[in-house]
Formats: sequence, structure tokens, C-alpha cells
Amino acid sequence: MLPVPPEADKPTRRELREALKRSGYLLESRVDAALRERGYGVYANPSYPDSLTGKLREYDIFALKGHPLSDSGDIIWTYLIIECVNTPVPIAFVGRDRTYGVLPPRDVITAGIPVVVPDPEETNSTISLQDYLGLPKYHHFGRGRVATQFASFQQKKGTTTWMAFHDEQHFDALRKLPDVLRH
Repeated sequence: MLPVPPEADKPTRRELREALKRSGYLLESRVDAALRERGYGVYANPSYPDSLTGKLREYDIFALKGHPLSDSGDIIWTYLIIECVNTPVPIAFVGRDRTYGVLPPRDVITAGIPVVVPDPEETNSTISLQDYLGLPKYHHFGRGRVATQFASFQQKKGTTTWMAFHDEQHFDALRKLPDVLRH
């Protein structure tokens, strides 16, 4: 049980409200509600083993939704892994042009069953899941710029000058997503 602080050390309702506004909790609630409105099954705060420590950690939202392909019962599932960070200032992602060419759609990793679907244009024929989904039309996996760095911002103490730096909270949030995917 948590110790009860002396009366003078208790936060006011206004201080509690302001602390919640600065946190990611309210953002998580809004994202959760928006996904549910769009038909996703949403699981808040699932856990995964941290790749560095092995301790169980939480990420904010796991959501999934089935998209029927046809009357045959085939379904494509969309999985979303989300980490919410409410930041008072923007985060900059510094990018560069890719040093490699556009990847063929078959090099985009997909998982699941089926790996092929009935070809809507040819009877008794199948096409790859990537082709069926039209991946090259919207997926940016192999073209465009890629972020290689990020920067958070804060004012230097006692000045009005801003500086770019790596905020630990943002770094942890960005590191968490690949950990969850690997798990």
C-alpha cells in the first residue's frame, strides 16, 4: 500500500488534472475509443518481455480487425501496435533518401494464411496477397525518404533558446515498438 503524504504534500485537483493532460493516458483513451468506433478489437496495456532486461513491460494498445476478402470466409487481419506519447512540443524526424532502390512488393514481409487469394479477374487463378492488396499503390516500404534520426526539443535553462536533444521518454517509446514486434 502506498504511504499517505502529509496534507501539505497532497496535489490539488487542478494539479492532478494538469498532470493527466501532460501524460499519455488521455491520449490512449482517445485512440482506444477511435479504434473501437472503427470496428477494431482493442486491448489496452498488454505486456511483452523487454529485450534488454527480460522484465515484463507494457505498451499502450494492441488492436485488430478482420477484413473479409470474399464470401468464401477468407479474412485479412490488420494488427496495430501503438505506443502513445503526449509531447508538449513537436518531435522532428530527420530523413534522407534511401540508398537502395524501390523494393519489389514481394520483398515486403507479410504473414498469415492465405498467402495467395483467388484472382478477381481470372477464374481458377490466384494472386499473391501483396498484389491483391495493391501494396505498391500505397505502401511506402521501398520508396521515398526514411527517418534515420529523431530529435525532441526543450528550452535551455534560463534562456529562450531552444535545443534539440534525444528525450529518454521518446527513445524508450520508439525502441518499444520493434521489441513488441519481435515478441
